[in-house]
Parts: sequence; C-alpha cells; structure tokens
Amino acid sequence: RALRERQILDGVAAGVSEVQALVRRIYVDIPESLYPAAGVSVEAHLRKLEKEEVVSRDGDRWILA
Repeated sequence: RALRERQILDGVAAGVSEVQALVRRIYVDIPESLYPAAGVSVEAHLRKLEKEEVVSRDGDRWILA
C-alpha cells in the first residue's frame, strides 16, 4: 500500500491529476481490461490522502494540498 501511495503522490506531483491517467501511469503491467478496478483502488487512495489533507480535489482533478 505504501508503494502504491508513493506512486500516486509522485504522479500527482508530476501533474498527472486524473484517476484514469494515474492508472495508466502506475499499472503499466496489467491488461487494460483491469483498469476500472485499478481506478477504484487509486480513487480510494486519493480519498484517504484527501482526508489527511495531502491532496485536494478540483472536480475530476487531484492536486497536492
């Protein structure tokens, strides 16, 4: 979980701000058919980080807080 969270934060810091773009960046080794499930996981991480005030949401975009 810690590795995935770091990958998400690195992506957001690099300007990758939408869930599906983060999925494509992080999950390069899985079939695209699994992207929707991966998106659920990424979104859950982002919501956790939002509660911790590490990221914030602007519509469909995520930014570092």
